[in-house]
Amino acid sequence: MLIAYRRMRGLSLCELYFADQRHVEATADVVLYLQSAQRTSPRAVEFRTCVVDLGFDRDDLLSRMRKQVAYEIRRADQRDSASFVIEDQPNGAAIDTFLAFYNEFAFAKRIRPGNSLKLKALAAAGGLRLVAASHSEHGLMAAHAYICDGTRARLLYSAARRDEQIRQLTGRINKLLHWRMINHFKSSGFKVYDFGGISGSRELQSIDEFKLSFGAVVMTEFNDMCATSVRGRMALGLLRMVSFFRRK
Repeated sequence: MLIAYRRMRGLSLCELYFADQRHVEATADVVLYLQSAQRTSPRAVEFRTCVVDLGFDRDDLLSRMRKQVAYEIRRADQRDSASFVIEDQPNGAAIDTFLAFYNEFAFAKRIRPGNSLKLKALAAAGGLRLVAASHSEHGLMAAHAYICDGTRARLLYSAARRDEQIRQLTGRINKLLHWRMINHFKSSGFKVYDFGGISGSRELQSIDEFKLSFGAVVMTEFNDMCATSVRGRMALGLLRMVSFFRRK
């Protein structure tokens, strides 16, 4: 389990990742339970993700991947001149460098930019890992951010170079980056490599298929929000009221 504290719009937040049960000692206006093993309240909502069991040996992990993915990983490892930098204790400068790359990718893909405050809160809690893959000729190709608690490494953000002329090279190096991190976390004693959610929607089917192609299996966990102060209860009440009327 990992606990991280931060503030958002005047509220103190406590984020509990991968909790087995509700923790009454968690103190903040709002406590967020993220990917809990069981429901922490009747309002908890299901969250589906896909994970790789790091208990298997290296050859077994490769054999569980789809053949094309395993082939591209081997080819990239042997031919594509990639290098890797892992930040196990990223500082503010490392986070800013990661976000500059990620946010450019997010803008092109029309998705939300990275959350700087969240990353810095995770780093302060000792639960953030950043990694980057570069090519000898083309420079930075891919970068990932992970939430880590010593047992699970959960992909939070992933970005890849947006250049159609080297799209296939980028794809291979990004797959190799996942494989390198699977091995890195395995050798560090982690038990689970979590791809950070699976949608099940037609619009995101290609992303789901990419994650599953690494031999990942789908599992269901739970997300929840609990208020522990008057201000927190007011904020959650307003949030739920807005969500209710948006559905009407």
